[in-house]
Amino acid sequence: LLPVHERLYLRALDHQIGDEDSSAIRLWDAYLSRPEPEAPERVLAKRHRTELQPRPAPVR
Repeated sequence: LLPVHERLYLRALDHQIGDEDSSAIRLWDAYLSRPEPEAPERVLAKRHRTELQPRPAPVR
C-alpha cells in the first residue's frame, strides 16, 4: 500500500489525464498541502496544477 501523498499524486494524474479538471485540481491541492513531498516533487505537482487553471479569454 502506497503512502497517502503518493496515492494523491497518482489519483491527481489519473483525473488530469481523464479530463476531470475540477477533481484533479482538488487532488493536486491536497497533495501540495501534505508535508511529505520534497521540493522537486512539489515543483512538478505545481506545474501539473498550473496546466489545469483556466486561461483568460483572448482579447479582441
